[in-house]
Amino acid sequence: MMFSSFLASAVSPYSLAGSILTDIYNIHADGWELSPCAGLIEEKLVKWMGSCAGYTGDKVGGVFLSGGSMANMSAMVAARDSRLAPEDFSKGTIYFSDQTHSSNEKGLRIIGFRKDPDG
Repeated sequence: MMFSSFLASAVSPYSLAGSILTDIYNIHADGWELSPCAGLIEEKLVKWMGSCAGYTGDKVGGVFLSGGSMANMSAMVAARDSRLAPEDFSKGTIYFSDQTHSSNEKGLRIIGFRKDPDG
C-alpha cells in the first residue's frame, strides 16, 4: 500500500523499485526496536547538529520530523509545557503576525489554544 499525500512520486525505475521493495518488506524507521541503526544515526546527527550550535552534553536531544508543520507544532508543545502547568494551558497567550505560516495557527488549535473571540 502506498501513501502519496504530499510525497514526491518515484521519478525513475530505480526509485520505483526502491519504493516497491520498501512496501514489500514493510521497513519502518520510526522506533528503536524496529530500526536501531536509523535511531542511532538520528541520535548522532542531532548531537552533532547541537554541537554545531554550541550545545554539548547529555541535554542535547531531539528528533527528525516529517516536515515544517510537525516541527512547528512540536516546538509549540515544548514551549507551552516549559512555561505552563496543564491546568494553566487556557491562560496562555500567543502572539503572531499575519505573516506567520498557516501551520502555526492550526497547530495551536490542535494543542489546545483557542482564538480570542475579541481578536
